[in-house]
Amino acid sequence: MVAVKLPPAETTLAKSEVLSAQVNQAATSAMMIAKKKKLRMTSNVLDTAQITH
Repeated sequence: MVAVKLPPAETTLAKSEVLSAQVNQAATSAMMIAKKKKLRMTSNVLDTAQITH
């Protein structure tokens, strides 16, 4: 097995893209849950997601 080593910048970028995807997914899930429960937490979730980015 040959390990492919990415330059640090590319590794960091890949990690941040994965993190962004996870944050977006979490925000979407939270929004769907909030809609089902009819809670007014959607704007808080969106604000948190934008701050994280």
